[in-house]
Amino acid sequence: MEATELISRIHPAKGVTSIVKGVMSGDFDPIKGASAVYNLDAAKAALNSVIQKQNNCKSDWAFWGYEGDKAYLGAIVQILEAEQICGKGNLPDLPFETDAVVVMDMCSAVSAYGKRVMELAKTNPTEL
Repeated sequence: MEATELISRIHPAKGVTSIVKGVMSGDFDPIKGASAVYNLDAAKAALNSVIQKQNNCKSDWAFWGYEGDKAYLGAIVQILEAEQICGKGNLPDLPFETDAVVVMDMCSAVSAYGKRVMELAKTNPTEL
């Protein structure tokens, strides 16, 4: 399986409060959502940018808006790093399944997905 296929199974989580507060304040950056990145260096740069924005934000709604992007981009970095271990097209066909309904649970599920892909790549890179 290719990294692009695994990445297409996840998305950045955004909560209703973040969306409403972002619209009300006119600050759309925390709620616009990160785009999928398929280059490892670009993914790492995007992740570092989101981390900096989150560290400098001044509200709870913005923090959680960025948290969804941070979990998403972090998972992308792990998937792309796993692809370097296994080789292009050799990643596990790992489904993304969650019943998360709140932002923090969805962020956790997305992060866990990236970690699981990496874990499988490190454990059995030639058997995937």
